[in-house]
Amino acid sequence: MRVIGLCAFWDESPTWLASHPAACAQLVDHMVYVDGAYYLFDHRGSSSGVEAHEAIAMGCQAAGIGYTLHVPQTPWMGNEVEKRSFMFQLAEQLTTESDWYVVIDADTFLIDGDCARARAQMESGEYEAYNVHLVERWDWNKNEDGSSIVPTTNAGAPTKSSSPLTCVFKALRGLRVYGAHYLFAVKDPDWKWGLKALWGPSTEYDVVPHGQLNLDFEHRNKLRTYERAQAARDYYRVRDDAKVERTTRNFIETVDGEIAEL
Repeated sequence: MRVIGLCAFWDESPTWLASHPAACAQLVDHMVYVDGAYYLFDHRGSSSGVEAHEAIAMGCQAAGIGYTLHVPQTPWMGNEVEKRSFMFQLAEQLTTESDWYVVIDADTFLIDGDCARARAQMESGEYEAYNVHLVERWDWNKNEDGSSIVPTTNAGAPTKSSSPLTCVFKALRGLRVYGAHYLFAVKDPDWKWGLKALWGPSTEYDVVPHGQLNLDFEHRNKLRTYERAQAARDYYRVRDDAKVERTTRNFIETVDGEIAEL
């Protein structure tokens, strides 16, 4: 069994990218990095640049793990759905169905947990998807732009939170992303509407049971620069206004064109 880490990134800190492989190395055997901007995020951008790519190369070499890097020539016209789906398609060339994927964004780092036990749980075959603990830290004394809040209005508020995140998946053949960036599924006529979902919160599709791994991943989204965070918020607004992500059956079947009517 091999565990493959999957990371879709764009315009990230080279420092983060250089340290990212080391944070993953206890759990994964190989990393797959997919570069490129979403069209609605930055329709002019296609590559994060050589500094980012060198950071990944040096980080993986230092961590002692192999890596695969895909650099597109144009932005991802299908935005998150197309990019994430391609990420699974690329990883499929490196795996068998006995292997596993761990989706680890560039701002997310494995910080604690029993990796040997987690790998044993995956290999047991009891589940096809697992949750981990997603840890976030909060500075309630700062505004989004980094300026101080005076006076402090959140005295006593917790500075750390933990919530479940589904990010570990069996390397099933044909695992792709449908309709929205959070619906990971394979085509299967025995499942509702022809899709067996490994992850699909708040969708109409049936989702496989999830196990729980005792792994802590820290999400450092709050540590991004104000400009980078604002660009992401602008993208989410444009994406939602354009309604390019929907998980209704009719939308998915229209876009995909290959899911049979059952």
